Amino acid sequence: MIEKVAAAIYNLPVFDGDPIGVHLGHVPLIEVSANNALELRSTVMEICEQAAKAAIEAMREPSDTMMVAGGLKCEAMMFEGDPQATGVIFKDMGVVFTTMIDAEIENAGVQR
Repeated sequence: MIEKVAAAIYNLPVFDGDPIGVHLGHVPLIEVSANNALELRSTVMEICEQAAKAAIEAMREPSDTMMVAGGLKCEAMMFEGDPQATGVIFKDMGVVFTTMIDAEIENAGVQR
């Protein structure tokens, strides 16, 4: 998951359409510390991985929005015949997790 989030951070286009990774590569302290392009990309990815770890850690405590969405989804899957329910707890909890994340993103007004 950390690598997936780090790649999303690295590749996220910002104000000029270039990804964050490109901008980080132009930070003077980062740029001069690398001997070649591969080393530069590796350093930038390490920074993105640190950001990913911080982002995931921040999600450890779900918001009220997330808890309500997750609870409602659990209820729907257990008692209301939700079509996403498989009866396999490990798969169903993934659906609940995704529902919780989607609710938080929507609540924050983030465009997907």
